[in-house]
Amino acid sequence: MQLLYKEFMRVFPPSDCAKGGRKYKDVAYLRHRSIPIIRVVDKQTNVRLELSFNTRISVVSSKLIKFYLEFDPLVKPLVMLIRYWARYYDLVGYRKISNYGLDLMIIVLLNSKRVLPRVAYLKNLAYELVEIEGWNASFCNDVEFIRQSIIELRSKSPNVADLKTVFTMAITFFDFYGSRDLEGHFVCSLHGTLVSKSLLSHEDKLNKFLGLKTKMNFSKLCLGSLVIQDPFFLHVNGTVTT
Repeated sequence: MQLLYKEFMRVFPPSDCAKGGRKYKDVAYLRHRSIPIIRVVDKQTNVRLELSFNTRISVVSSKLIKFYLEFDPLVKPLVMLIRYWARYYDLVGYRKISNYGLDLMIIVLLNSKRVLPRVAYLKNLAYELVEIEGWNASFCNDVEFIRQSIIELRSKSPNVADLKTVFTMAITFFDFYGSRDLEGHFVCSLHGTLVSKSLLSHEDKLNKFLGLKTKMNFSKLCLGSLVIQDPFFLHVNGTVTT
């Protein structure tokens, strides 16, 4: 990773800012993270970019978020609103909630309200099996195909939450998580629901619930009081930035 940082600085030296190139600032190599990253801040927009080269799972995770943003036009502004709220109250950052964790919380809420399809549903419709480090990273990201499938399912069971505006969704987000016992439950982003943490001490039952054929160790999932299970690396808490 350190070699990549040196190469990055060679290809994109800060002196380029004075030559009309892509303007950025605060280039930093954060080696203290559990997954080292290169951080860059764009000067014009003040948008912070973080680059990591640890695993292909981050690419799959990004594709999943992109799918949900495209599936419903209200999801993107809702994500932006919740992220702004979290940053305003200093809830996002090192050893705090990650933006990815916030995204998963929003997706799970909208899963539970049947606004968005659950990750498990998308995995069942995957065109081919993709495995990364032994974990199933497959899912169908064909937005139009999934929309048609959801329309057919809703016609049979039309009980869908009436969330027509971003602010209605935001209020529902705060009501949903504000009224739940998050100390005693973990958020299962695979099935889009909250599950008692007591299940974590029964690996056989947990493996069966998650549909795993091979027994996995979930000790890492217990790290942190707020636990949101990553939808692909099912043994990882995707909430906290470390």
